[in-house]
Amino acid sequence: MIKKLLSACGAPRLWVVALLAGIFWGAEFWQRDLWEPDEARYAYVSREMREDGHWLVPHRSGEYYAHKPPLIFWLNNAFATLNGGQINRVTTRLPTLIGTILSLWATGQIAALLFGGASGWLAPLLLAVSTLFWVVNGMGQIDGLLCGLEMLAFWLLLSTPSPRGSGHLRIAAAYLSMGLAVLAKGPVGLLIPLGAWIAFSFFADQRHRLRNWHLLWGPLLALLPVALWLGTIVYFKAAPEGYLDELLFKQNVGRAAGTFATGHAKPFWYFITYFIADFLPWTLLLPAALLALKVDTTRRIEIRGVLAWMLFVILFFSLSATKRNLYILMAYPAAAILLAAGWGRITSLPDRFRKVSQWLLAGLFLLLGLGLVLTAPIIRIVGIELPFETAWLVPGGIVLTLTAVLLMRPALKAGNSCRWLATAATGFAMTLWLIALLVYPVLNPIKAPYELAEAAQRHLHEGKPLLLYRINGEIQALYCNVRGRVVKTPEELSEAIRQQDNGMVVLHNKQWEEIADIPAIAAGSRGEYRMGSKTMIWVAFDLGKSPDL
Repeated sequence: MIKKLLSACGAPRLWVVALLAGIFWGAEFWQRDLWEPDEARYAYVSREMREDGHWLVPHRSGEYYAHKPPLIFWLNNAFATLNGGQINRVTTRLPTLIGTILSLWATGQIAALLFGGASGWLAPLLLAVSTLFWVVNGMGQIDGLLCGLEMLAFWLLLSTPSPRGSGHLRIAAAYLSMGLAVLAKGPVGLLIPLGAWIAFSFFADQRHRLRNWHLLWGPLLALLPVALWLGTIVYFKAAPEGYLDELLFKQNVGRAAGTFATGHAKPFWYFITYFIADFLPWTLLLPAALLALKVDTTRRIEIRGVLAWMLFVILFFSLSATKRNLYILMAYPAAAILLAAGWGRITSLPDRFRKVSQWLLAGLFLLLGLGLVLTAPIIRIVGIELPFETAWLVPGGIVLTLTAVLLMRPALKAGNSCRWLATAATGFAMTLWLIALLVYPVLNPIKAPYELAEAAQRHLHEGKPLLLYRINGEIQALYCNVRGRVVKTPEELSEAIRQQDNGMVVLHNKQWEEIADIPAIAAGSRGEYRMGSKTMIWVAFDLGKSPDL
């Protein structure tokens, strides 16, 4: 009955996806404060953009910020107008929510178009509760928005059979979506969706689509928003020296070659291992689903096309020297579609394939659920101590354990496979929702510099910048609600102290010996606080109270 209902509906409507996404990630949006690195950085840069009026060139602590194009900062400020101009945990995450909705909606539409049945509903549900997608789309950063714009463009290209008549408008909309993606994170916003569509068309026996004229004029249209932005910068001479060089070359060619952001340099096979981990828990079901698809001769070309899309994204970023697991986010909608479509055809395989996969997933849920419930006695036995109250893990553990027991019931296991998979995804979604609702607020004092903010209220006078010694320190300046000023050497710090007479400096504890001999620092008030795994030091100085310094 459920499968027939879902099959009749095809794929969820956009407003349904928006409602479900708002409910699923809403608890996290409200409960979790802004954490580093990305969320706090983008919120701080957005705030500085509004305060200083640097609408064309983003700035950080008074210096240009060329690591990312400006779309995310524009959107953060646009949503802040709904909150009186205040950039907070919710307004910073609304651009990500838009991207999330677009990703899930496009995934459902593509799954329904290619495979029909219940795939249009199952695929976005599985994607939402896959590990990496859940984590990334709960944060106020760029990759969730980027993936949504890329998926929208890919869907528009894929669902347009011919660029004639009204098809031209859909094609133009696809390339404009890519243009916004480029404004969000650079050339990958064009190369990834266009390359994935070309790979899909080639391997899905739709090569005739590759002879369309839009492959010539489309990329030019996609680059139009970027050209307008850069042209405005040049016309008004708004670019500081070095900004365009870093933005256009170092941040793109340099990253690909590994000469920039060397901390992200990884081996070629990096994404293979991360894909297995980041698609959990559904990685355990994917092999059986792919085998079921392999024996379905009626959908062979569609399967090849989706596999080509997924592998293109992974291989493209594997060729780059710098890698982060969230770079291949657009590969996961393809994996979710393949799993949803394949699991609906699992009965075409010998029964042992279904049973083994089901027992593996149910066993994983049971192990994780019991682990969450029994965290307190386990850590006592092991002899470690967690920095938060483990009782908040118990509700999620109970839900996951009950889900595992339900998945082991013979009636459900032997019944409708799509219903079994939907039950697993729903139970896992409830677990993740409870973790966000209950556990994340407990982690806020650990992940955010609340102690520093309290010290700044006592020691940092109005209008004085927070001195950041050898750190970018966006999260510190953000929570202290002041401007940051980066100083990189003891000499620069001494000069900054002389210039402002009183104030505060923040640094890692491992850098303390470098500045401990500066008289104002030695005579100042000092405190320590932890932020995640790091121990930080703040020092309040006042030359007026120490005339001999």
